Amino acid sequence: MKKLLFGFILLLIAIGIGYIIQKDPGYVLVYYNQWSVSMSLWVAVLTLLLLFLIIYYALKLIHRFSLLRSNFGYWSSTRKHKKALGHIDQGLCYILNENWAAAINTFNQSKKNSPNPLVNAYFSTIASHHDKNTQQRDDHLKVIMQLSDDYKIPALLLKAHLQIGDQQWHDALNTLDFLLQETPKHPAVLQKLLLVLQHLEHWERLKNLLPKIEKFASLDKKSLSAVYENYYYHLLTENSSESLALRWKSIPSAYQKIPRIIRAYTLMLIKQSETEEALSLIEKSLSKNWDHELITIYGQTPSTETAERLLTAEKWLKNHDNNPELLLCLGRLCLREKILGKAEEYLKQANNIQPTSQTLLALSELSELTGNQQQAIDYLKDSLTIQ
Repeated sequence: MKKLLFGFILLLIAIGIGYIIQKDPGYVLVYYNQWSVSMSLWVAVLTLLLLFLIIYYALKLIHRFSLLRSNFGYWSSTRKHKKALGHIDQGLCYILNENWAAAINTFNQSKKNSPNPLVNAYFSTIASHHDKNTQQRDDHLKVIMQLSDDYKIPALLLKAHLQIGDQQWHDALNTLDFLLQETPKHPAVLQKLLLVLQHLEHWERLKNLLPKIEKFASLDKKSLSAVYENYYYHLLTENSSESLALRWKSIPSAYQKIPRIIRAYTLMLIKQSETEEALSLIEKSLSKNWDHELITIYGQTPSTETAERLLTAEKWLKNHDNNPELLLCLGRLCLREKILGKAEEYLKQANNIQPTSQTLLALSELSELTGNQQQAIDYLKDSLTIQ
C-alpha cells in the first residue's frame, strides 16, 4: 500500500513538472568569447544534473582505485613484515644452535623489512660477537644507537658486557669510562666498572669510586662487604711506600677481624721479620674465631718462643681435638722443640684423620731425625702422590 501511494505521488510530481515545462520551457543562453550555446531552461537543468552525476561517479571510481592501491601496498608491506619475522625466528634458532654465520646471514635478510629493527640489530650484534667479528658487531651496535638517542647507553652497556665476557678488560674499561662520563650514577655502569677495576687490580681508582658504588650501584650488603674486603686485602699485600702499620690502621676494625685480612697482614708481618707480632695477632684471632689457614701459618712460622706457642696450641685441643690442621701445627712445634715422641703422636693422628702432603713431609722429617731413613723416604714418596 505504501509503495502504491509513493508511486502515485511520483506520478503527480512528474505530471506537474511536465505541465510547467509545456507552459513555460524557459530559455538559457551561454556566451563565451565568440561561442554561444542556447537551450531551454529544463534541458540546461537536465544537462547540469547529468554532468554532476558523471563527475560524481568519476570521482568515486578514482577513490576506489586509490583504495585498491593502498590496500595492495598494505598487503605487500604486511607480507614483507611476516617474511622478516620468519627470518628473525629462524635466526634465533640458529643462535640457539650456535650457528653464528647462518644467524648473521638470516638477520641480514630481515634487516630491511623488519617490523622491529631493534630486535634485529640486537640479535645481529650477539651473533657477530660470537662469530668473533668485532667490526660487524660494532656496526650493529651503531645501528642500534642510530635508531634512537634512548638506545645509546643500552647499546654501549651491551658492548661492555660482551667485552667483559671475552675478557677484553682494557677495552671494556674504555667503554665504561665513556659511559661513566655520560651517566655517572647508572647502577649497571658502576657494577661493571667495579668488576673490571678489580680484575685489572686498579685498587687506588676503586678506592676513589667506592663511595659512589656504595650509593648508586644497588649492591646488597654482602656483595658490598666483599668489595671492601678485596680492597683492604690488596691494600695490605701490594707494594706501597706507605708503612704496613699505617695501612693496617686505615682498615676499619670490622674488617680487621676477617680471617682473610688477618692472614694477609700476618704474612706481611712475617715477611718483614715481625714474627712475634704476627704470631700474637694469630693467637688473639684464633681465641675468638677459629680459622684453619691461620693455624697452619702459626705452625709453619719459626719463633724464638716455640715452647710457649706449644703450650698455647695445646690449650686449643680442648675445643678442636680432632682438627688435622691443629694436630699438624702441634707436631711441627714439637719437632722444633725436639719432643719427638709427642711430635709422632700428633702427626700420625693428623695423618689418620686427613692425610696431606704437608703432614707426610713432617712425618718424613721426623723419621729422618729418629734415624729411620727408609721410612723417611716412604713418607716422602707418599707426599708426592697426594694432591
